[in-house]
Amino acid sequence: ADTVGGEGWPLVDAIPDEEVCEVAMTANHEAYPIPNLIHYCQTYKMKEWFWQKRKVPKDLFTCDKPIVQGPSPDDITAALEGEEKSKMMLKRNAFVLCSTLNGVAEAMEYYKEMHCEGENVNMERTLKLTY
Repeated sequence: ADTVGGEGWPLVDAIPDEEVCEVAMTANHEAYPIPNLIHYCQTYKMKEWFWQKRKVPKDLFTCDKPIVQGPSPDDITAALEGEEKSKMMLKRNAFVLCSTLNGVAEAMEYYKEMHCEGENVNMERTLKLTY
């Protein structure tokens, strides 16, 4: 984008609905410029997925805790289909959830690979954060 300042939501709004989760998880700034920073100043939720910075479990980075599960691109596409009334906010929440939950999952995987050994290492992406 050629503008400076303001919020980055118009960049997210410009991403096709069916690509918003994939773009959030694997940024390609040449195809779609996206915000480089998200200020987690609110609760982000869609269907059963949730992120709120003050609700992150304190024991997230342990060897036996399952890895955070986020929505897939197909989950987001299905949630956005037929939604018109609040579609813009849902799409923005989807972007944050895909980006954040996938990033946390990757950090958890890295932590476990670097610091955990033995049978009690849980590498399953089954942990759903609840509100």
